[in-house]
Amino acid sequence: MKTVTIVGAGFSGLTVAYYLQKQGFQVELHEKQSALGGLLGTEVVSAGLIESAANALLSSQTVEELFADLSIPMAARRAERGKRYIFWEKPRRWPLP
Repeated sequence: MKTVTIVGAGFSGLTVAYYLQKQGFQVELHEKQSALGGLLGTEVVSAGLIESAANALLSSQTVEELFADLSIPMAARRAERGKRYIFWEKPRRWPLP
């Protein structure tokens, strides 16, 4: 069995490792940080939640199959989730799709 070494256990590294293992490869995953996930993270502050990276994925058949395979429930779409804010030096709302 071939072994594949993946350096970095952020979103991309974890996704690649998952799909390689599904194909039957032995995977070695190396991450320098103490936690997996890379830049993905959420911080709770008085103004609300701050996401340090992407906080959503566009739904597609591939995403739905991945979530089903990993037993991750899809979040229900809610109107308030459409509001996005960017904080750069001072609070400001820009239209984000």
